[in-house]
Amino acid sequence: MFTLKNEMGNIIATYLPYNLEFVYIPEGVYNKGFSDEEKCQARKISKEISFGETEMEFEKAVQVSDFLVTRTPILNSFANRYIDFEYFKGEENFAAYLKKESVDSLCQQLNLRLPTEVEWEYFVRAGSTDLFSFGKELPNEDELNKWLSFDFTDLNCINCNGFGVYGIYTGEWCSDYYKENSYSPKTEEFVIKGGRAYFWPWQENEWIWCMSAMRMSSKGLIDGECGFRLVYDLN
Repeated sequence: MFTLKNEMGNIIATYLPYNLEFVYIPEGVYNKGFSDEEKCQARKISKEISFGETEMEFEKAVQVSDFLVTRTPILNSFANRYIDFEYFKGEENFAAYLKKESVDSLCQQLNLRLPTEVEWEYFVRAGSTDLFSFGKELPNEDELNKWLSFDFTDLNCINCNGFGVYGIYTGEWCSDYYKENSYSPKTEEFVIKGGRAYFWPWQENEWIWCMSAMRMSSKGLIDGECGFRLVYDLN
């Protein structure tokens, strides 16, 4: 079912029925949420930050089992094989932006699923406790372009994180219903993580969407569409 290769110390598994590349994410424990240290790092970049801290979850230790996650977001070239579009949506090798019902339909067809918010933040952090997956500070514009690219034609031209995952800033559906914080009731909307590239080039404080802990409700999406990647369960 899978063929395996080792690339930059990460295990890449190709799911043969669909020719989808997955990255192996090892089990582990991490501190999910927005830590006090990350708040300090954020305020070194800008004293005025355009999000309410009630939107962010307090830091807590979480255990995660191992799983496989697609190496990139699902691309238009792949989605168009399984979803009946009235017209071709976007460049072939760009991330596919779909409504939740279309994503759910695709998951059902492929017997795969969306990541949970806990899993998403875990594989994006890739062991890092810094504000961003690439460190405590924002890199220069040329380097940011390699993180925020929507074009996955040549992975050698863009950056991946420590787990070998690409495109972590295109904005992605998670499977969880959105709650403003741990004490709030769940809503009928879903958690969206990532989204930094969506706002590029930035006007003001859109860099906050590079923070690994950043989250939002799907009610804020344009046309109710977002990117996504898929998970294969190992247990």
